[in-house]
Amino acid sequence: MDTLAFVTAELQAKQTSLDRLRRLLFGAPTETTRTIVGPSPPPGAPGPGPSSSAEAGPAAGTPRPGHGRTGAAAYTGADTVTIAHPSLHRGDGCPGCLTGKIYPLAEPATRVRITGMAPLGATVYACERWRGNLCGEVFTAPAPAGVGDAKYDATATSMVGLLKYGCGLPFHRIEILQRGLRIPLPAATQWELVRDALPQLVPAWDELLRQAAQGEVVYNDDTTMKVLALTAEQRRAAGADEETDARTGVFTSGIVATGAGHHIALFCTGRQHAGENLAAVLAQRAAADPEVRRARRQHRGRLRHAPRPLPGPCAPPLRRGGRPLPRGGPAPPRDLARGLPHRRPRARACAVTRRATAPPPDRERPADGGP
Repeated sequence: MDTLAFVTAELQAKQTSLDRLRRLLFGAPTETTRTIVGPSPPPGAPGPGPSSSAEAGPAAGTPRPGHGRTGAAAYTGADTVTIAHPSLHRGDGCPGCLTGKIYPLAEPATRVRITGMAPLGATVYACERWRGNLCGEVFTAPAPAGVGDAKYDATATSMVGLLKYGCGLPFHRIEILQRGLRIPLPAATQWELVRDALPQLVPAWDELLRQAAQGEVVYNDDTTMKVLALTAEQRRAAGADEETDARTGVFTSGIVATGAGHHIALFCTGRQHAGENLAAVLAQRAAADPEVRRARRQHRGRLRHAPRPLPGPCAPPLRRGGRPLPRGGPAPPRDLARGLPHRRPRARACAVTRRATAPPPDRERPADGGP
């Protein structure tokens, strides 16, 4: 009711535009700092004074925005082909003025050409074979140096792991894409490649786990996960849990730790909930710093036998602001808006901050036993 009365008063006063009304009801469409507090002032510029922003003109010395194109120097992973001039050489006569001489420039004229290709390529080496007509022995031409005997190179395994776990592309979609580009790669083969490469990545995982435990801010959440193949031990444990009315199912927990300017994302799939997986990570925290500065409320489970985190409130409503500030009021602090994470909360979580809610109705059953 308070929100309806506020909107009605604004409409009657004819001081609310459609854009401001849309932001009032639905919030800002983005959560960037530029949207909330405006563009950043240029380096060395004085802070905003008491005068209104309408009196201030455009900032002097503001660099002109670029055209949005990517320069040739940004393509560091591209193959560079050096092309010499077909007719000119150092010291030749200038064909323009016919009197001077020419010399090469330090920076060549660059042209970037981007072509499409399959995520995983293949090369077929057709080695000739010869057979003697009397003895029947077969002689095969040797493969080029560096080809090796393995069908799948280590770079192919890395690309499959990057597409699956880095870009979120499932194995069957990679299979469809590769089959469409006539370089087949079955999903079962992709899983075998990743499984065989797992032992080599365990040391890197352990180090990331140790560094994530030292993070200043730790976020965690979990969701249900379906595993197609379970071992006999896991099936027996699931049956025992069903008999004792305990937890069942498999969950994937996501843990993101930030510290020293780096972000570390860990994913744990198993029967443990997010709180238990977070407790396992924080168990490796250094004894000198036993407390997490801020942790997001976990979806399931609680921290047990782990350093006690400091719970943080819902950050996106703080960035947006529960209610729009009146005209002429102070601007939202830029440091606070930049320090909060850029995440969109659920609508039901932010609705509480955007509108005044009435107290919940009494849901107790009547004394006479009616519905």
